[in-house]
Amino acid sequence: MKQRKMLALTLYQLGQLYRQELPELVAAAEASGDAVQFRRRLGEWVSRSESAQGDAGEQIRLLIDYDGREVDELSTGERMPVRTLTLLWQFLTGCLENVEMRTDLFIDLFYLFKRLGGAELPPLSMQRVRIRSERWPSGLDAEVREIRADNRERMLHLLVQKIENRKSTPSRFRFAEGMSYEDKYRQVAIWWNDFRFHLAMAVKSPSELNRFLGNSLSAETMYLLSKARKKGMPFFATPYYLSLLDVTGKGYGDEAIRSYILYSPQLVETYGSIRAWEKEDVVEAGKPNAAGWLLPDGHNIHRRYPEVAILIPDTMGRACGGLCASCQRMYDFQSERLNFEFESLRPKESWDHKLRRLMTYFEEDTQLRDILITGGDALMSQNKTLRNILEAVCRMAGRKRRANARRPDGEKYAELQRVRPGSRLPAYLPMRIDDGLVEVLREFKQKASAVGVRQFIIQTHFQSPLEVTPEAQEAIRRILAAGWLVTNQLVYTVAASRRGHTTRLRQVLNALGVVCYYTFSVKGFQENYAVFTPNSRSLQEQHEEKIYGRLTPEQAGELDAELEKGGDTAERLRRFMKRHRLPCDRPQRAEPAGHRQEHVVQAGGHYARRQAHPALRPRPHAPPQSDHRPDGRNLYRREQVAGRLPAPAGKHGRGGGRLRQHLELYARRDRTPVRALRISRFPVRGDRAGEQSGTGVIRYETAMRRPGGSDSGRASKLLHISGIFIIFVRTINEDRRRCPERRSGHVPVFVQAEL
Repeated sequence: MKQRKMLALTLYQLGQLYRQELPELVAAAEASGDAVQFRRRLGEWVSRSESAQGDAGEQIRLLIDYDGREVDELSTGERMPVRTLTLLWQFLTGCLENVEMRTDLFIDLFYLFKRLGGAELPPLSMQRVRIRSERWPSGLDAEVREIRADNRERMLHLLVQKIENRKSTPSRFRFAEGMSYEDKYRQVAIWWNDFRFHLAMAVKSPSELNRFLGNSLSAETMYLLSKARKKGMPFFATPYYLSLLDVTGKGYGDEAIRSYILYSPQLVETYGSIRAWEKEDVVEAGKPNAAGWLLPDGHNIHRRYPEVAILIPDTMGRACGGLCASCQRMYDFQSERLNFEFESLRPKESWDHKLRRLMTYFEEDTQLRDILITGGDALMSQNKTLRNILEAVCRMAGRKRRANARRPDGEKYAELQRVRPGSRLPAYLPMRIDDGLVEVLREFKQKASAVGVRQFIIQTHFQSPLEVTPEAQEAIRRILAAGWLVTNQLVYTVAASRRGHTTRLRQVLNALGVVCYYTFSVKGFQENYAVFTPNSRSLQEQHEEKIYGRLTPEQAGELDAELEKGGDTAERLRRFMKRHRLPCDRPQRAEPAGHRQEHVVQAGGHYARRQAHPALRPRPHAPPQSDHRPDGRNLYRREQVAGRLPAPAGKHGRGGGRLRQHLELYARRDRTPVRALRISRFPVRGDRAGEQSGTGVIRYETAMRRPGGSDSGRASKLLHISGIFIIFVRTINEDRRRCPERRSGHVPVFVQAEL
């Protein structure tokens, strides 16, 4: 059945489809007196299935295991039950309590059980994938450029009127006395190429937004935006970015861009009560975050991983060149920690002192190798401010390297290897990549290379091939010419998930020398309901499109070597793609042997995941032999493993066992183990960890997972303790989305361990 027809079905019609296509499942539900019996019968059915050992069978077993448990609902702070299969049983037996419930959950489950009972569909041919991708235009196409030229001309007239009618106009963009209208128009056309002009003239109200879009917004949309304004939601869209939209409705589909500007009813309704999606982002002064990191400042440094830290400067970098409707930090705009008041965001005199303190924290950290400078948007900072930040990072890296030279073997700290300013300005406002900024980037690369930094990356965010304009192409060329790499991260929204869309985006970016680094699902709770991509579509893309462009470990190593050579990165990438007959490059699903899987979201068979490109990982280094704690304690972090643990029985780790006592795992700087664990088996699929000797690793992971669906995030930390083996501790967040009663929280899943 076509997807559109499926989405149009009522609950009754969907129930009839279940009876027609999945009669055995319906019979199991009707023969069960309650959900408990249904889960038992379902387990027996799954074990008899030909696909029992596949992804679908494993996913259904996870649903069985967690149905009926209580979890922490992160968006409300309440304990909520997981009822995925309970709701399915109620639906199939006609006793569903909420008859107005959306069909999304049951559509996802329908496809999940269909995969269990039938053979996997053969993958599409590369030719078919190309046909689907070619239907999506890019901003470099002549037809698209012609439409946007008309948009620009219309907006130039509007900008003339706006400057004339403004009570307070920045002196930089003010008309001289006696200028004719033609002269004003020509002056605005010149200012159009200045990024500061677009920031000064940004649209900040629904009425102005509608006017710049040719009064094309519907009455319903205007009512929603007006409601958002009354609630205090910010609006900020530059004339340049608005010019990318097709206001005629006859040129090209701009849904992927439009969804970044226009707010959904769910976002407007929940604004004011939005919470941080990841517990690691909730920081209290003097207390470690959920990942165990004690941070010097709750708003300047975010940390989820041992080797990566996020730096958010107290500068104009806290602002953005536009407000993405699906922004993962909408709660920061809600609290006004992030805003568009540029004058108030200019660095204060105290910022230099705070910057030195933050660099001291990085310098004394034993594991840090990667600093992501973001905000907001790192490139929103002025060139002078950005130069000061980068120079501080460079001096810190130099001091850390010199201190390492004095440390004995076995006590050396990890050294900084990668610096990544994160910015969406190449898409939102590519004129920002000017000569001054390029010079700042070039100078920093020269200085930082001398102190051991090896990777210099502008991490940007193109959502659609329509955002890749001639201006964006020039911005990318300038960054590459400065010796920096450009990587792209894509948020897999509904509009961006259309068949062939992401493939086309990767093709266009690869041709310009951009490496596709991340693909990850939308974060958030009810506020982003409208842009969540269904789990079935995530799996479909994995099966149909992502199979082309996948790199082997050998190809990943070859690409790594090519990227390190410098020179014309775009040409090197194009030759690489042609040599291996790849339509596009994409983040890898699997890691090469011996590499740590970084920032990967395991989706339990559904791979709408956040994936790090294998060619862009920092080089491994000898594990640090101490763990800096700002509180001065001479200990590694402690983890407790206790109580009843599900011991693996066969491939999927079912059954139970009990540890004899609590195990406190920690070590001193002299690497003397206090307790030692030997790991026998691992119930976690996809984590291929065997027993190792010598210095081992304790790894703590937080995996955010939706039943029957995709994961949305993972955080991990590494603890190096001599003389023990590897133990995985996973926390699964059960979040039923596409359902009025949302469920989420944390359920611990431990591996079997023995003393």
